Amino acid sequence: CGKVIRGVYFARTPALPDRDIEFPLGTLVTQHLSFPDAFDLYGKIYSDIANFAAVLEKYKIIWTHSVDHSGDSTTLVQTELEYLIMLSRSVYDLIQKLSKALAARVILLDGSDKKAFENLPDSFARVVLYGDTLRSKTEIRDGFRFPDQLATFYAREGPFFERLRALRDKITHKGASPYMILRHESGFAVP
Repeated sequence: CGKVIRGVYFARTPALPDRDIEFPLGTLVTQHLSFPDAFDLYGKIYSDIANFAAVLEKYKIIWTHSVDHSGDSTTLVQTELEYLIMLSRSVYDLIQKLSKALAARVILLDGSDKKAFENLPDSFARVVLYGDTLRSKTEIRDGFRFPDQLATFYAREGPFFERLRALRDKITHKGASPYMILRHESGFAVP
């Protein structure tokens, strides 16, 4: 019999409170919105979050190894950082696709049987950006008929997403790479 290293389980409280965490999006989807398309997208988001954790663990391993062995760890850190940027960017589009899949199920209660949200974009960028300009919370809420809390989330994430997207584009389309990896007392750093 093996020991679970990584997995998902259902419980009222964490089995290991010092190690297990509740993922609120997972709780929402599994308890209230477990439609096949939404559940599939949630699974992809969960997988990407597990990959985030793997990158952080690899940073720790690289740090420990490079301190003990004085090896050049720059390329290892560089490739992990590039992967983290790509992964982070893709999660935003998965969140948008999940929002779109769930929104497609919302019907107005005005007797018209019309969908509340029509023609939502697949891309997070097309919600938070108009061309190269960030949309305000009001523009997102009114333009896409988002509930206030969802519009707040998108508007709050917009500036970070814009910087992340620029980094990803430099790496993907222009061959850029973090040119300098610094060793700081608490870990690796980039300028």
